[in-house]
Amino acid sequence: MILDARSATVFINGYKKLLLEISGTTGGNFKLLERLVEGRAKLLSNASLLDDALSRIHAQAQHVDESIVAAASSLRVNSWVYLRDTRRYSVFMEPAGTFAYGALGITNPIKELLGGAGALVETGLLLYEGRIVCDGLISSLTWIGPSYKKSFDKALSNIRSAGAFYTDRLAPRSETGKGSVA
Repeated sequence: MILDARSATVFINGYKKLLLEISGTTGGNFKLLERLVEGRAKLLSNASLLDDALSRIHAQAQHVDESIVAAASSLRVNSWVYLRDTRRYSVFMEPAGTFAYGALGITNPIKELLGGAGALVETGLLLYEGRIVCDGLISSLTWIGPSYKKSFDKALSNIRSAGAFYTDRLAPRSETGKGSVA
């Protein structure tokens, strides 16, 4: 339910480099995570910033793995319903109940990252090395009660029956919620 060590290292280093470059230089009061979330938000609002950031990174004689560039291009940020971890993945559902994903954590299971299961969480999901990965940048977290969790579990069952549960691809952009890189 997490990436292997090599893939995690490549992802963290490349994604961080891209988002920090997109975020730009800021005053010393910004913490690293705030800058990463800011870079992600800017990328969602203007996809051309990805190419601009890559050009600046290359001009500094640095490199970002092409798999990270492709992953960043697939980024979807939403307030996902995080239901639980299984042995193979963490379950994220679009709040309207139309589709859901089995996503991997980068270095930790999502339940460990959040401190529990059953929450509405704003985060990014991307396609990396043929698998859906949670970017680990949590902007908002709201715990859901047992009645809501039960109704989301029922919706997940319907999603699976309808063939709208994915582990290796993201739903078409027209179906996605809050933000995606165009």
